[in-house]
Amino acid sequence: MEEIEPDYAPLIPIGREVPTDSGPIDNLFINSSGLVTIVEAKLWKNPEARREVVAQILDYAEQVSKWSYEDLDERARRSTGQGLWEHVVAATDESARLDEDEFADAVTRNLRRGRFLLLIVGDGIKESVEQLTDYVHRSPGLRFHLALVEMRVYDMPDGVGFLVVPAVVARTQEIVRAVVELRDAEQAIDVTSPETETWKASGGIARKKLDDGAFFGSIHAALGTEGVQAAEGFLGAAMQRGLIVDAKTASRMVKIRDPRGSGKVFTLFGIHKGGELVIGWLAGQTVEAGIEYEGSAAQRYLQSITSIFGATLTADRKSVAPEFWRSKPTVVEARAKLGAFLLALDTYLSAIGWDVGSGG
Repeated sequence: MEEIEPDYAPLIPIGREVPTDSGPIDNLFINSSGLVTIVEAKLWKNPEARREVVAQILDYAEQVSKWSYEDLDERARRSTGQGLWEHVVAATDESARLDEDEFADAVTRNLRRGRFLLLIVGDGIKESVEQLTDYVHRSPGLRFHLALVEMRVYDMPDGVGFLVVPAVVARTQEIVRAVVELRDAEQAIDVTSPETETWKASGGIARKKLDDGAFFGSIHAALGTEGVQAAEGFLGAAMQRGLIVDAKTASRMVKIRDPRGSGKVFTLFGIHKGGELVIGWLAGQTVEAGIEYEGSAAQRYLQSITSIFGATLTADRKSVAPEFWRSKPTVVEARAKLGAFLLALDTYLSAIGWDVGSGG
């Protein structure tokens, strides 16, 4: 732990196979400062691990970030027979821990911010898996450290046992991914914005893309914390599928480059800074790629998601077919139907030759 993130030491086990809505966490730990560590163990011979392990542990982190102190306390009681505070007291020196109220406040704050240590532990980490960690930097909503730890196993002489040597393969620095820090439901948000990227519009006028801080801050102003979390859910699902999340002046648009080699980019959906879920341009983009729109996978996709959200398709003067929504659902309203939406999205992606399971 000293080599990875000493702030998270010492590790006090809360439980094994701790249930979440995304599946059981292999090992869950906490320390006397209220910092949580999530551990995912994988055999790297398993091909699934090489593609999905980072997304899986991130799913766990997103689930845990929705827990309250009481939720974590309940899981500690199931696993240890003690409440969380009693369990921590029994495992630490009195001089090393906070008082009970401070501890509960620290745990609540760290859960809400998603401030976790994520450890991926395996018996032989491949370079391709290390490269998967790059996409985590684009995942909005959580603060966390990530480390890949290889457990190197050696046979001892004369068959007397094994020597297991842990080695840290890679680690990140703490990153504020949504760059929106929600300190209190009644307080204004703090925004730490990265350097804003600029681009040239068609008239030669430099326009600014909306950075993450401003984007999520605007959604929070419109829909509150629930809106930010809902937007994260849609955008996170897109990134898990290897899709492009394009920052625009007033939105985030999710796109895919045509896997059939036309060179065209298809716009699948987007989120406006006001928190509305939006669609548009896919019909025209499909025709530009040389595909007949009538009866196409694109048409079925638009009709399907329009039905899911109870919207109505309409066209503008440049549209080749109805491809926009007349009234747009907010991400909070749409969140309850995220599963059905992703099924329709995956059906479309598979129809155009995108390998949904491997992100490409």
